Amino acid sequence: MKWFLKHFKIALAILMFGVTAIVVSVVMISSYTSYKNYEKTYYANDLEVRSTSAAAPKTVEINDTFKSKYKKSVSAEANEYTTDGKIALDLFLEEKSFADIDIHLNYEVSDNLMENMNIKVNGSLIEDEIAYKADGWHHLILANFALPQGDLKVEIEGVKNKEMPEIGNIKVFASEAIKFAQPAE
Repeated sequence: MKWFLKHFKIALAILMFGVTAIVVSVVMISSYTSYKNYEKTYYANDLEVRSTSAAAPKTVEINDTFKSKYKKSVSAEANEYTTDGKIALDLFLEEKSFADIDIHLNYEVSDNLMENMNIKVNGSLIEDEIAYKADGWHHLILANFALPQGDLKVEIEGVKNKEMPEIGNIKVFASEAIKFAQPAE
């Protein structure tokens, strides 16, 4: 007890440090939990609202290092789905879903890529400007769609009197189960 009274300031400082550390930890954990709950609600609302309107990505860019955060995916070689100069993929989403589309392409002209081809997702034309450098194969990324449950149609077609880029493969990543649509019988 004598030691405690003699070193009261040190003991009080240690006690205050411990209490402060506990309070700060509780506040940080509470803030993190609140933020995660807000983020979950935000994405659920974003999916609900945007999936009822025309299909539109939040980002359209050339990005050769893109990694989708969505783990469910399908991949198709474009030449397997080309008819009459048009590439058409018919897919099916099990539930409302966020999605990314990765189009691997080669184009020999430096230009605005989207002036030379039309990309439609569920009938909605993607109209962003994409500067393209003619130096080989690249990945055109259409990221963060919010799509409704059911049919998902991706169409790529050349523009009349323009040179269509060469399309290698197309990958569609989704937050929910995705598969190729069953052909009509």
